[in-house]
Amino acid sequence: MTAWWLIVAGLVGTPDPDPRTDAKVSALVERLTAPRRADRERAAKDLIAIGDAARAALRNAVGSRDLERKAQAAGVLDAIEGRHLGNPKLFTLDFRDRPVSEVVDAIADRSGEGLVLQPGADPKRGDLKITLVAEGGVSFWDAVDRLAKEAKLVRDTNPNFGWNNRGMMGGGFNPAPRPRRPVTGQEVMLVPAAGVTPAPTVRSGRFEISVMNIHHQRDMNLGAAGGRRPFETLTDRFEVRLRVTPEPSLTLGKVGDVQGLEAVDDLGRSLVPESPVAEPESNQVGMMNGFRAYPDQNTALSIRLRYPDKPGSTIRRLKGTFAVTVVGTKSDAVSASLVSALNVPVHKEGVTLTIHGVTTPPAMPAVRLVELSMIRPETAGQSQNGMASFNRTVNVVPNSAQGWLQFVDAEGRQIERVAVTPFNIADGNHRSVQFNQLPGVGMAVAVRYLTPIWATLDVPFDFHDLPMP
Repeated sequence: MTAWWLIVAGLVGTPDPDPRTDAKVSALVERLTAPRRADRERAAKDLIAIGDAARAALRNAVGSRDLERKAQAAGVLDAIEGRHLGNPKLFTLDFRDRPVSEVVDAIADRSGEGLVLQPGADPKRGDLKITLVAEGGVSFWDAVDRLAKEAKLVRDTNPNFGWNNRGMMGGGFNPAPRPRRPVTGQEVMLVPAAGVTPAPTVRSGRFEISVMNIHHQRDMNLGAAGGRRPFETLTDRFEVRLRVTPEPSLTLGKVGDVQGLEAVDDLGRSLVPESPVAEPESNQVGMMNGFRAYPDQNTALSIRLRYPDKPGSTIRRLKGTFAVTVVGTKSDAVSASLVSALNVPVHKEGVTLTIHGVTTPPAMPAVRLVELSMIRPETAGQSQNGMASFNRTVNVVPNSAQGWLQFVDAEGRQIERVAVTPFNIADGNHRSVQFNQLPGVGMAVAVRYLTPIWATLDVPFDFHDLPMP
């Protein structure tokens, strides 16, 4: 069940402009463990409305020995810090007569999101020069859409494409002029669009919603027993299946029911059933060749509709809003050098990260083993067996990692990103973490711990003139 503070995070807007004193904040933190649930929820809502001014008191409460106070305060703190997850980063497009490969790399750098060109059978596609200019700021998905139209590209929606090709550098897939970079599995892949018609798609903040298919199934019994009519409808299922895709740096969790559903055909008839049903499909992490694969970022949502006796030609409008829980990372990462200041703790935002050494196994020249230790206040003293007592992320988003170690080169570019579980790695004990240092890629010189935060956000959609099956 989605934690109640996440719902609050999606509903609360800007903080109350009235001044809030430290005494008021302290009183609200105390009420987070009040006997009555309504009092606890009201206190959490007020703290979220206060926002940044309440963070110091909440951090202190996270260090409490009282597990209930610790959990409640940590949840509210995450809700405050996670509110920005729904706001796309805006940037400029000012490319005139520039190679496609250069534009792809620039959009990736400016947005901070993974974007890779895979020209496939057209190795010179990256050399094609285009002009891409937009006044004012655009979001990542808007930039990808404009680039795809101008360069005749489409997204490759194969969910495991990035994973299957992890570590493949330029030459085989990327055009030679492009700087080599690893494929980490967290990128949007662009491929030539020959013969491909894109699906109906709308964008909402940091999300893209596409119509996967429109399905209608009617099964009838051709024979019946017990005096029933011989032609009896057994199944009449009519649904629109949507694909929900966040920006690459976000991980999808729970997708909620559709609210405010509107569905009208071209004859003006409502297609909304008496009990609308939205059924998010499973987004499980799969196993592949003994390795744990990245979860598919494309979560499917099926919206049940009512099929009319005499169907029209189109669904004139399909509109609604659903809530989605997403996991992102805090903007300020905890960073430690891999080449200097070993055994010197780095402290930031309550996290302590220490690098003790980096080695290369003799038989594995492309592998680095990093010995490190890390402490997070809310996980100190927690063992894997104690996860049930205080494991906030797992309870909210079952398939998401609980933090990431990002290995970067001297220019800050990601070499590898390793999912970690703080309850196994943030207890202050020494651990060895492995990552790939492939030939031709800048040497990893630092590691960043990306602290996870999450929020439940409202995502609206509005489609027009979809074909009636």
